Amino acid sequence: MTIEAAIALPLFVICILSVIFLFRVLELQQDVEYALQYAARKSAIHAHMTHESGLESVVPIAEAKILFQRKLEELKAPVIYVEGEEKGFSFWRSELMGNDIDLCVSYRIENPLQLLGLFSYDMDQRAKVHKWIGYTGSGNEDGTYVYITETGKSYHWFSDCTYLDLSILAVPEETVSGLRNDSGAKYKDCEKCRIGKKDTKTVFVTEYGEAVHNSLSCSGLKRTVYRILLEEAGNHSPCGKCEKRKAS
Repeated sequence: MTIEAAIALPLFVICILSVIFLFRVLELQQDVEYALQYAARKSAIHAHMTHESGLESVVPIAEAKILFQRKLEELKAPVIYVEGEEKGFSFWRSELMGNDIDLCVSYRIENPLQLLGLFSYDMDQRAKVHKWIGYTGSGNEDGTYVYITETGKSYHWFSDCTYLDLSILAVPEETVSGLRNDSGAKYKDCEKCRIGKKDTKTVFVTEYGEAVHNSLSCSGLKRTVYRILLEEAGNHSPCGKCEKRKAS
């Protein structure tokens, strides 16, 4: 082997490994973002349970961290690159006082190549949602309230109905044709983010939804839920799942 080859080959290998490392870091960031949003949404729904207990600053953070770590494990996130791995995520900057859930996770990514003095990178990611603590203004407090979404055609008796609380799953694109949602229906392409764009390796579906999404930021994966009086539901029909649950 010539001197030039002896120098060039290690550099080539290092470049390839660096590119692989970069993509793995991007995958980790995406998984952390998804897990953080999931934990924030779940904590917001459960906030009313501790709203009057005086434990808001402790219990929800512990609960959110458990939800976050379980979701990372479910996603098989490459936490091997995090200093301390599963224990390397810190929520010390999170804030749960007031009406919002503001989760901020800090962690350090270790560079396995350790080149040019770049041994680690500090990362911060955040998810902020409003707590589900109900209506606090004046008005008809004795009325019957239900929940609706911006685009939904049904009203729901329970805020934790599975149609309101999206459980998003990341799946390989090639497996979608064989998947069914929990109602037994096939998934179809989302008209907002997937029509004409079927070159992604990972797509997103929900347990009770019927659409396949290319991006977590698609509006089809978001729910804006309103709490209204039953008489204001208008043409909305009752949710079948809520009706069965209410009758049981």
